[in-house]
Amino acid sequence: CKILYQERKSIMKKAWRIIAVLTLALSIAAIAVCLVLGSCPKMIETAAGGSIPMKCHWTMRVCTMLAAFTALMGALQLFVKEKGAKVISAASTVTAAVCVLLTCSNIVIGVCGKEGMLCRTTTLWVRIIMVALIVVELVGVYVTTRVKHPSRMF
Repeated sequence: CKILYQERKSIMKKAWRIIAVLTLALSIAAIAVCLVLGSCPKMIETAAGGSIPMKCHWTMRVCTMLAAFTALMGALQLFVKEKGAKVISAASTVTAAVCVLLTCSNIVIGVCGKEGMLCRTTTLWVRIIMVALIVVELVGVYVTTRVKHPSRMF
């Protein structure tokens, strides 16, 4: 029974490392998409004659910052050993990913209304990456909480 527990624990450690690396890779991909594709290059003319960036510019800034946070959490997950800390780090990452999804929609900041704008393509890719990140983290929580101590197996 203890040997089975040790084997399962070893497998779960490897699985958690894979989850952490996937989290880090997906977060870096989201940052790259935000920085490379970016937002619309146009500026909006104000009534006073000045110009300000479009709202998609601010969406990309927030998404980049939150993706950087998820990358940091992914890097920290490589070194976390306690089950509770793993669950908390996964919850933080999922929360940040949901914030990115809300920011990309018109609920928080949003993007330009016209179809075919560059920001629409960028946020589509960011949304896909963040949904994948949420799935990876939920699988990580499931895997982490699945290992039971031998005294609690029956």
